[in-house]
Amino acid sequence: MSGTTLAQGKASKRQEEDSQKKLDEIMKKIDKLQKEIEDALKAFKIADITELKQLESNIKENLDSFEEKIEKLKSQHKAIEIDLSAERKTQEYLNKEVNELKAGLEEKTKLKEKLELYSEIKNWVIEQFPTLLRDIEREILISSARDFNTFFKEWFNILVESGNIEVEIRPDDFQPIINVNGYDSPFHDLSGGEKSAISLAYRLGLTKIINERYQDVKTKDLLILDEPTDGFSQQQVNRMQEIFDTLNTAQMIIISHERTLDSFITDIFTFKKANHQTNVVKEIV
Repeated sequence: MSGTTLAQGKASKRQEEDSQKKLDEIMKKIDKLQKEIEDALKAFKIADITELKQLESNIKENLDSFEEKIEKLKSQHKAIEIDLSAERKTQEYLNKEVNELKAGLEEKTKLKEKLELYSEIKNWVIEQFPTLLRDIEREILISSARDFNTFFKEWFNILVESGNIEVEIRPDDFQPIINVNGYDSPFHDLSGGEKSAISLAYRLGLTKIINERYQDVKTKDLLILDEPTDGFSQQQVNRMQEIFDTLNTAQMIIISHERTLDSFITDIFTFKKANHQTNVVKEIV
């Protein structure tokens, strides 16, 4: 019994020591925690636990107030977001309107430029084109008159060898100018042969210029002459072949009583009238 009692006594003592040791450790932790609390209170300048509790209560109240303010701010933020969304839509609409206005302005600007161009063209056509057209016509007439004058003088000089008569074409109205022995002479003062020579040279020169400059003339390959040798001497009639060779006309019809022309033509038709009838007979050349 004594041995068992002794063993129990030792165990109880050891247990007591362990409990004491644990208690000491707990007390140390409490002291340490107490010190940390005191240090924290000193750091926040809090005198004791009561003041800390009061501070905690104030903080809770402030937190509640802050939460209310946060909720209000959230509500305001949401309202602002809604307003911003509406503003964005308004901005998009305004941007669309601005773009449409810009497009319309650009189109109107282009239209204005076209109208200005058309106006300039119209003014040019009204104010300057007639003058330009007159100048062009004048140049064409002068050029035509110059070439016409060349042929007219050449063919007249072939028909009339007399050196005392000079002829030329006035460029502004294509009228023949006749100069005899250095003086201007009217047409009616000339002899019959000279009149016919001027008329034939004028007709042939004008025909040649028209045929060369106006390709659409359908009768340019046809020349019809009615009594072209009226008043001509035999020498003048003989010179006509030289002129006809230079005309380069595909077909020529000459109505004449002059039989000398028979020598340089290809076909001869004789018109004979009897008993109020006209018969056409082709002669054998």
